[in-house]
Formats: sequence, C-alpha cells, structure tokens
Amino acid sequence: MAIEITTDDEDVQRMLGDLRQKSIDMTPAMREIAGYLGTFTKMVFNSEGGYLGKKWQPLKESTIKNKVKRGAWPRMILEDSYQLEQSIQQFYSDHEAGVSTNKVYAATHQFGSNDSVSVPSHTRTMKKTGKTYTVKPFTMKRNIPARPFFGFTNKVIEGITTILMKYYQDDTEK
Repeated sequence: MAIEITTDDEDVQRMLGDLRQKSIDMTPAMREIAGYLGTFTKMVFNSEGGYLGKKWQPLKESTIKNKVKRGAWPRMILEDSYQLEQSIQQFYSDHEAGVSTNKVYAATHQFGSNDSVSVPSHTRTMKKTGKTYTVKPFTMKRNIPARPFFGFTNKVIEGITTILMKYYQDDTEK
C-alpha cells in the first residue's frame, strides 16, 4: 500500500522566489545598516567607548596639559581637532555596509601603540623670546592605550538583524 502526500506549496514557492529576488540587490537594507553603524560609531565617541562596553582609558596628565596649552581642553578624549570623528564615513553597496575613516592615525587610537617614532630635525621658536633654534632628530617612545571606536556589540548585531528581517518581510508578507 503506497501513501502519497500532495501539498499545495505555491505560497511557499512564491515567498522563496521573492526572498531570492530580494537577495540579488540588498542596497536599501545595506544603506540602512550603514546609517545604523554610523550612528553607533558617533555614540561610541560621545560615550568615550561606553557603547562598546568599556570606557576609554583617561588621558595622562601630560596630555591634558598639552591640550590646555593648545586650547583643546576640556573636550572629550578623542576630540582634539574633531577631525577623527568627522572623518567617519558610511559606505554601502548591494551586498556590503560599513563605516570607515581616511585618517592615518585612526589605527593608533583603535588598537593602541607601544612603538617608537623617529622625529626629524626641525626648528622651534621660543614663545617668550621669539628666538628660533634647531631641534636635533630624536626617537620618541609612544605608549598610547587602545581607545576603540569601531566595533560590534550584541546590540549592534540585534539592530542589523532587525533591519534585515524588516527588509525581507516587507514584501513577502503580502
């Protein structure tokens, strides 16, 4: 005795076809994800790392003194000239979304640095006397803690998942 089961899966096949079609060009979802990541990155700056789950290490007293001299204090930790935060750019395509920066020094802040930097010979002018003198080349040891501003948390993953679920459900539920 043979048992035959017949199903009407026309609706399921239509939905799968719709999903397949939406997967070809995901630009609208990627645009929204890029915006979400851009906003999240700005929130990391404003919370000094708190949105990534760990506040940034405070500035050294010597760094604060230098910032005071330049008129860049009090400001938030990575806000000296505001160039780093303002350089954060969103990007997206049909299958990709993200944020980036073109600032070379961004990696030093993101990952920290414990290296040496060669400082070439240069001239300095004394503020009080106006006298100019030449500084000989020297090597300077850097010890800059990581202060990551790009990153993912479970909340970011949930946000991206929500955007994708909304994108795929918009037309398939009709």
